[in-house]
Amino acid sequence: MGAARFDLDTLLDTAATVTGALDIMLGRAGDDGAAPAWVKQRGWEGWLAGLADDALLHAEQHGLSVDTTMPDSLARFLTDVRRACVVPHLVTPSGRAEELHHAGAAKRQQVAAFVLACESRALHPSRVVDVGSGHGHLTRELARTWDAEALGLENNEALLEKARGMTMPGRVEYLHVNALETLPTAGLGDLWVGLHACGALGDTLVTHGARATVPVALVGCCPQKIPTAQRAGFHPATPALPRGALGLANVTPRSLGVEVDQAVDRAARLARLAVRLVLRRHGQDVAPGQEMAGLNRRVARHGPHILARAVFEHAGLPPPALEVVDAALCEAAPLQAAMRRWDLPRAALGRAVEVLLARDRAWVLANAGMTVDLGTFVEPEVSPRNLMVVARP
Repeated sequence: MGAARFDLDTLLDTAATVTGALDIMLGRAGDDGAAPAWVKQRGWEGWLAGLADDALLHAEQHGLSVDTTMPDSLARFLTDVRRACVVPHLVTPSGRAEELHHAGAAKRQQVAAFVLACESRALHPSRVVDVGSGHGHLTRELARTWDAEALGLENNEALLEKARGMTMPGRVEYLHVNALETLPTAGLGDLWVGLHACGALGDTLVTHGARATVPVALVGCCPQKIPTAQRAGFHPATPALPRGALGLANVTPRSLGVEVDQAVDRAARLARLAVRLVLRRHGQDVAPGQEMAGLNRRVARHGPHILARAVFEHAGLPPPALEVVDAALCEAAPLQAAMRRWDLPRAALGRAVEVLLARDRAWVLANAGMTVDLGTFVEPEVSPRNLMVVARP
């Protein structure tokens, strides 16, 4: 367990790596397919542009690896990023996965590992407070583990009703609370937890726990979900990161997409690029992502023609002719091929951003005089958002 102990040097190293790559994180490739300024300045343009299609696909699925043919500066960049992202395991998977009502296999494994990480650190709470409790799976399991009282805090009323419907009357209670605005008072014997606490909720949980000096167990998620334009670091060395950079923490190289096959995701992105090109020809200057404003992103999976009709109707414009969309699609294909190559170094920073946020939050708790462990609690196949911080006075 000592290897998982929070160490300030690891935070400083990760912060330095991320700070030195801020221009990469903020310099997303444009729709024209041209190499971003940071690619040209670092001399990476030729190598990235010459990457074969099969090598590109492998890098998107498994991460960009150091190659003897790449520029030395790119190899050093990747090496530094990988080193900054090294974290230990908090627990050894036990194979235990409690039967949880209406929970999938991945959720059951996460709850079991979360509980084990808390148990193995000699936490014996008399009350558990689950911030962002959702369906209450973790809330109920922690209450059962220690025969403790439990309080689930949730801002989504529909989730609250489902949680209450799955909970037998007893020592588990749920409250409708916007945790970003108000939290109950922490008390002696409490354990405050958050499993995939989104965005600012994770920051709120650690600051509340540090202030009250109560045990905290946190797995963060979706750091870009913040009420402000950027997140200021807790430690002075942690750079302020805008939403666009924070969103990189959700990027994980994988063979399959989160909801659908990667090929479907690529086709959807190509359709969106084509529609943006058509919009601009109609005098609508839209930034990447704005073409889907007000629409479900899954519409893009139905192909460029259906997407174009939906986007134009939503904007109050007559739908474009099929041949106009087809021409834009042909134009978009080589542009997307270039953009995918420029995006590889940015994608490599995703885990570094996630690790930096976890270490920055761990520092808050350590600075309050608490013993803090940080590491993975499940394998990435179970959940790519698998960094856990456990703190105790």
